[in-house]
Amino acid sequence: SMSLNSTTRVAGGTLRTPGTIAYTDRFFFETDNRLRQNAYTLVNGEISWTAPSEAYVVRAWVKNLFDKYYAIGASASTADQDLPAEPRTFGVEVAYRF
Repeated sequence: SMSLNSTTRVAGGTLRTPGTIAYTDRFFFETDNRLRQNAYTLVNGEISWTAPSEAYVVRAWVKNLFDKYYAIGASASTADQDLPAEPRTFGVEVAYRF
């Protein structure tokens, strides 16, 4: 995995742009090597601006930017099933600190 973080002064405030890239190689969920997860790469990031007074913060973020399908678990109890991870999620936040 790798993380990047940039901070810049913009319009008197602070602009931050952190991001992460994480690669996971293929692996097996059970010792018999039957249920396998293929390799995948996840990219997460955000951009935020903090006002000069630090009272206001505006933030936009995204997780799983490229909408990679991958499982966070698997089971072979009655039929092979996987438990999928969340798809791409994103949002915007506005905060006021007092």
